Amino acid sequence: MEIFLPTGEWMINQGLVGFVRIARKAGHHIEMKQDGICFDSSIFNTMAKDYFTYFLEKFSVADRDETRLKKILSRCRKEETFKEAKKKLDESLKRIWDKAKNYCSDTAEGTEMSLLIEQIKGYDQFEDIEQIEKEVNRYLDLLKTPFINEKQTVNFFKLSILQPYFGQNSFLNISLNKLAIEEQIQRIHQDYIVPILCELKLKQLLMNAEDENQLLSWLKECPYKPIKNLHKTWKKTSLADIRENENEQFLSCSFFDEWYAFEHLNEGHFVPLQVSSSNALNYFWDFDNEMKIPISNLAKFILFCAPAGAALSPNGNQSSFVQIDGSMNKLFEVNERYALLREEENPLNEIIFDLVTELKEKGNANHRNYLFIDYSSDYRSRKTILNYFDLPRSLSRFFVNEHELLKRMHYSLRNALAYDFLTRRDAKWRIFNVLRQCIEKKYSSLDAQTAVVVRHLYQKYLEGDGDVKIDSKTESKSIWFLYNCGREVRQKYVEKGQEPKVQGIAYRLLNATKANNKKTFMDSLIRVYMSLELPMPSLFLQVLHEEKLDFATVANAFIAGLVSQPNDKQPEGGNE
Repeated sequence: MEIFLPTGEWMINQGLVGFVRIARKAGHHIEMKQDGICFDSSIFNTMAKDYFTYFLEKFSVADRDETRLKKILSRCRKEETFKEAKKKLDESLKRIWDKAKNYCSDTAEGTEMSLLIEQIKGYDQFEDIEQIEKEVNRYLDLLKTPFINEKQTVNFFKLSILQPYFGQNSFLNISLNKLAIEEQIQRIHQDYIVPILCELKLKQLLMNAEDENQLLSWLKECPYKPIKNLHKTWKKTSLADIRENENEQFLSCSFFDEWYAFEHLNEGHFVPLQVSSSNALNYFWDFDNEMKIPISNLAKFILFCAPAGAALSPNGNQSSFVQIDGSMNKLFEVNERYALLREEENPLNEIIFDLVTELKEKGNANHRNYLFIDYSSDYRSRKTILNYFDLPRSLSRFFVNEHELLKRMHYSLRNALAYDFLTRRDAKWRIFNVLRQCIEKKYSSLDAQTAVVVRHLYQKYLEGDGDVKIDSKTESKSIWFLYNCGREVRQKYVEKGQEPKVQGIAYRLLNATKANNKKTFMDSLIRVYMSLELPMPSLFLQVLHEEKLDFATVANAFIAGLVSQPNDKQPEGGNE
């Protein structure tokens, strides 16, 4: 039977992405549609095992320990860092053993691992590096022994990855931790897959049963109690009447409306929602706590796949997801790339910038609305911390179209500005601080000037609400003109042998700008031009009426030019 599941709310979309990842990892075919996914129902025959295997391989403790130890070994190979790295290596090996010994201390592998730790600890000379590497590699081989690695990994992903999403439901109950892997897989199949198979069978029989006896016979033996109970309801009803009143007898699933709902959404289905309290009146329809949100077992399982759809922090305690408008294929692609960037432990604002600009370079960005969701949950304290960054089409267009300009700046300033834009904080305050550093330490002011241009363009994109065409060269032309006015004034002071005056003037102008004191700024500027016997450009009238450029843009561009260094070279095309 072919099943189609449409996209929807972010948690369902995250579940769909996770379902696709799990299914494809197991070799199943999933077809991406414009507004959802399509697959054959036979996929559920092995889905419990596929689900468990996905997390077992994705979060292999031995693989993660190997990555850490190899990084430390690379530092041990350098004589200048050997002692420090060797101490860290010994500590890491001991920490890894303290976890592993719970599963293998009384085995031959465990005994050998314990001896290896003591032997490696005894090496304290750089000349011993080859022997250290040999024995560490043997230690890692033992750590990868299936019964050691699998047991550690299962306990890790159950506790750190899945429990924050589902509490102790089903196989996540701590009382079941001693079960063998096959027994835990069977528990997933029984609790999540069997109800779906029963829902599928019910749909098929309601469509294709020859008479009511065929339907009632199956209902009597159905292993899923809510459907089995229909036998009592229908035992004296004809198949024709059952079909005629079918839609009146069932609630539709709130997420997939073509499926019937036999359960109600609660925290056990998705802990971050925190919705099961009977006192949470805003959760209930018309404030009636008897009318909860109906959910099908299929939607329940899709939510169960949500952890696989998230971009997770290394320790698994923080989840992130990107919700976009557009096709399921684009949604999946964006989250695949996002997960890779997230695993590299980059700051969120840097990840967002890199993600959007990379999609542009691949020709896959279409000025979409992005919603970046970042959250963590603790089911024991009933607490969820959720942060989100809305990236509307206007800001998406800005990042996509101006990414080359943004890349001209040092990455620390670029990422800081990206954070300001995402959080709707005016970047002029950050530019003030950068200019002060340029004045105090005589740094190049090109990054500061580029930031002034970037801030102005950002404002224009927001004004256009994503639809108005922005001519970046035209918009930045006046700003670079003001920058060059500042350079001209500086050069005049240099020619007069009065360069030290520049710093004092720059401080005075910057302080007036920060205080939004236009009168003081203009008075100081007029005195500067009069003392140098230079005509004052009419563009400075923007300070007063701010028709095309705001006060901060005019002032900061001039100050950036005033404190520029001799080798600061205006980028090509900056002022045409």
